[in-house]
Amino acid sequence: MRGSPYNKCVNVCDPCRVAESPILARNVLNNSLAALRSINTRALQSRVLAYIDSCGFYGATTDETEEALDLAHQTVSPRVLELRMAGMIEKAGSKRPTRSGRLADVYVTAKKGSLAAA
Repeated sequence: MRGSPYNKCVNVCDPCRVAESPILARNVLNNSLAALRSINTRALQSRVLAYIDSCGFYGATTDETEEALDLAHQTVSPRVLELRMAGMIEKAGSKRPTRSGRLADVYVTAKKGSLAAA
């Protein structure tokens, strides 16, 4: 395995390199925190929840939500996870194909998370 690219840490985002350098680790963490602070997660959560709620019992996949709200996967997927963890949405128990043809979970608004119940 001599000469393997896995023996060298050359990428700044490489976990090996980050672990070796406390300064680099702090910079990576600070950049991640700055990126998180730069987005309004509550507003995005509200938009995602409102869309899924508007779909009623039919629900929506993450992919459908991305397309309907014209948002990136990297924006919608974490909001779906946050809403699930908060008990606002839940898996409907069915799957539908995404734009890429893969099957994805369908989410519906949990009864306690419904905008109508609020």
